[in-house]
This record gives sequence, C-alpha cells and structure tokens, in this order.
Amino acid sequence: MKAKYIRGGGIPIHDISTSNTCSSTWRGLLYGAKLISNGIQWRVGNGLKIFFWSDVWLPSLGKLQNFALGTLSEDQIKEKVSDYLINNEWNLQKLASVLPGSVVNRIFCIHIASNSSSEDSVIWSLSKNGNFSVSSAYGSHFKMEDDDLWKWSFIWNLKLPPRVTFFLWILLHGKLLTNRHRAARGIAVDLICDSCRVSEEDMDHVFRKCSVSCKIWEDICNDITKNSSYTMEWNSWLWDNLKSNTLLLGCIPGHLLFAVTLWFIWKWRCEKIFIPKFSLPDCPGMIILKFVKDWLDANLSGDSSIVKKNCFIAWSPPPLGWVKLNTDGSWRPEFGSISAGGVIRNNEKAWLVGFALNKGMGNVLEAELWGIFEGLKLAWRAGFRKVLVESDSQSAVLLLTNPTPTHHPLFNIVEDCKMLVEKNWSCSIQHVFRESNRVADALANLGHSLNLGTTFFDVPPAQISACVNEDLSGSALARLLASV
Repeated sequence: MKAKYIRGGGIPIHDISTSNTCSSTWRGLLYGAKLISNGIQWRVGNGLKIFFWSDVWLPSLGKLQNFALGTLSEDQIKEKVSDYLINNEWNLQKLASVLPGSVVNRIFCIHIASNSSSEDSVIWSLSKNGNFSVSSAYGSHFKMEDDDLWKWSFIWNLKLPPRVTFFLWILLHGKLLTNRHRAARGIAVDLICDSCRVSEEDMDHVFRKCSVSCKIWEDICNDITKNSSYTMEWNSWLWDNLKSNTLLLGCIPGHLLFAVTLWFIWKWRCEKIFIPKFSLPDCPGMIILKFVKDWLDANLSGDSSIVKKNCFIAWSPPPLGWVKLNTDGSWRPEFGSISAGGVIRNNEKAWLVGFALNKGMGNVLEAELWGIFEGLKLAWRAGFRKVLVESDSQSAVLLLTNPTPTHHPLFNIVEDCKMLVEKNWSCSIQHVFRESNRVADALANLGHSLNLGTTFFDVPPAQISACVNEDLSGSALARLLASV
C-alpha cells in the first residue's frame, strides 16, 4: 500500500480530483486525507515556520488571506507569523493595518512562547488536548460536534427536575414561541407582550424586562436581581446564573433556583394566555421555593451515599511574610471576548497591586491561564518572593500542576507559567472556590471594558470597591459541599 499510494512521504491532497477510472482504494485514501486535513492546524511557537497568510493557525478561521483588508503582494504572501511580532509580542499596529478588528482580537489572545527556540508545531484542532482521535475526525465530518454556545452536556448535566431541563434546552436554543418568534413564523401578528402590554415580547423581555417577571424575581430572591449579572447581555446573564454554585437563601443552589424560576415565569405566561380567568399568584416566590425545596428533599434523601452541608466560604489572607495572588478569567459567550484580572494582597488584607487585561477573543481556559501568567509576572517584577496563587479554575490548576500534553493547544502559555513558578522563589498554585475569589472575578469582568492589553491598579478601582470591602470585612458566602 505504501509503495503504491504514498510517494514522497505523504498523500497529495491539494488540487487532486478523482475520476471514473480511479480505484476505490485511491478514492478512499484521498477522501480520508482531505477529512484529516480539516483538523490539522499549526500551533504558534516562535512563528518562524508558519506562513502568516496561507497556513491555518487560528482556530475556526482558516487561512487569513480570506480576511485581508486589501490585495496581498507577493512579498506579503511569503510573510511568516514571526514578521508580525516584536520582542515576542504581537505588533498590533501592523496587524490592524492588514486585518479587521475581529481577527486582530482573535490573534491577540495567542500566547507567544517566552523561549524563542520554541518551534511551531502541528496539532489536531478537533480535540481538547491536540492529539488525534478517530472519533473526533468522524464527528467533525458528520457534524456530530456541537458547536453551539449551550453544549448538550452542560445543559443535561445540571441537577434539575427533568421537566425544567427539557424546558431549558428549548429556551437556550431560542425555540420558545414568544410573540416575536410566532410573528417571524407567520402565525401571529401581535408582537406585544400579553402580560404587560407595553413592549414587544422576545425572550429577554419575557424573563427579565416584563413587569410581571421583575415582580417574580424580586419576590423570589433579591440576590439574583441585585447581582451585577442582571444587567448583562441575555446569554451572559443565563450563563452566569446557570453555572453558579452559590447557595441562595442559605441552602438552595443558585443554578437550581434560577432555572426553576425561569420555568415558572414561562408556565404562568402561557396560563395567562390560555386560561381566561388566570391571575398571577399573590406570592409567586413562595410557590417557587416550595417546588424547589420539595424537589431537593426528594432527591437528596434518595442518595444516602452523598451527604451535603452548608459551608460558608470567604477569602483568607496569607501567612505573615507572604502575599496572596488571586486571579480569574472571564469569557463573554455572546461575543467570544476574554479578559482576566488579579490582585496581590498581604497578611493584613492590604491591597498591594492589581491588574485587569483585555485579551481580545478566545475561550474561557485561555482567559484563566492569561490571568495566572500576568499575575505571576507582576508578582515577580514587584519583588515578592513568597507568593500563594489562587484560582477558581480547576482545569487551569490541573494543567499547571501536572505534565502538559505535548500537543496541547495551550502548551506554550502553560509551560511559561510553570517556568515562572519554578523561578528562585517560594510560589505555589492552588484551586479555590469562586466565593473566595470575588475581587479577582470583578477585575476580570472589568477587563472587558478596557483597551487591549494590561492595566495596573495601585489602588482598588471604584467599580469593584464593594467586593474589596467584603473581603476586608471577612464576608462569607454559602456553598453546598459534600461532607467528608
């Protein structure tokens, strides 16, 4: 087979078409080779091997020549990725002159290895660890990979009543028949909300902006309406609350109360339309809470192997002579934008220095790792030599405390973080719950509003003063944890 079909080290896959006289074996080899080529991608090291315009090195974007702002010259076509770097940093001015801002934002989050001898390498882009697998190749061809924002596994792994899970699936994929959706399908002419008769009824209106839903949220739990996420974009608001493990009202998981409240809002909205004499209950919060507590009692009591208890979690200062670096990353799903932030404090809880950075567009793990990397660099430059690092990203901490897969897409930034940790100082990284990482979380969210790059804060920015004061006072948040 090799002698007959593989000449010159590989199967040619470009500019080759099959004909009626081709053997089935040759057809199959070309078919498989083209399929494999769809998952091959360069991972940037020092940028010396990768052709900037004609090679595939940005996830999901393909060749950058398709995004060029103008006609590319012959000299430009020959440019390497390294031609767009200055001192191992992206040359933003040069990038912005040849590519649209959205592409520049995606490039900016790619970490360039600190070691200039780190070579570019080919990885498999369809797996999380960069290694090839038959299942990922098969799935990409038959479009079995779910590229939606709301992954199947995320929704169905939430611990919720089955009817709420099914409802949530429809809601998160934008398939609820609101009046606007019905009008778009040609089955309604009135777009106005039937509950308030004030505004057009889309999903954001039904669940957040309608006066009826506002009353329900206020009655059920002010923690949700007072939370800063309440003013976020629609998808960000859903994401922030559905991934929450914070205990509300002392004993109810935040994501459970949030999802069940959404379900009741829609249930009562439909009953108002289809039941002529229906009126909203006087105490909707009590009805929702009873439903949630009954479901919790039935499900927790049925699993005798797991005992859970309320734990109150707060940020704790480091020992005398040490400083603590808290970092966090933030990802806005509706735009794909990422940012990160961090703060260094001493044993007296005093703010020493903080930072926030906007890294353009990427994924949540990139955001978390950028926060840790920038925080470690800042701590070293500031002269601290006894540093405890805390992150609420277990995935990031596991990458940094275990051997890194050679083909991992984020290999370079992970290895550079490890190099910083291994410098001549006392430095350790550990995972903490997000309840004790609130200041870093606030700084990470602030990063979205800043220009590309890193901003440093010698004093706490006014936007996060509430979180800073909570840590100073020792304020704790409840979380439901398995009892050991």
